[in-house]
Amino acid sequence: MNLKNSYEIDESIYRRFEEKNNILYRRLWDKSLAAKIANDKFTKTIAKEAKIPVVGFYNLPRLTKKYRLKQLKQEEIIKKLKNYKVAITHFAP
Repeated sequence: MNLKNSYEIDESIYRRFEEKNNILYRRLWDKSLAAKIANDKFTKTIAKEAKIPVVGFYNLPRLTKKYRLKQLKQEEIIKKLKNYKVAITHFAP
């Protein structure tokens, strides 16, 4: 990066800056971005989660404890909720 004057812009740095800004300022549920970064278990979970544009979640262990229900596996619960939009979150509250 050998700039001739202080007003010159290094195009490679500018492109990286623009890419980061695109990621930071996009909608929270940007399906296309989530699909692009889905290359491991964590990011695939985010991609599935991005398909459901809803703020909020249900904490299954807390619900089962509160209502004294049998703890089911997440996959079983998701199958039973097949008429609803359901996804596992990328975080564990």
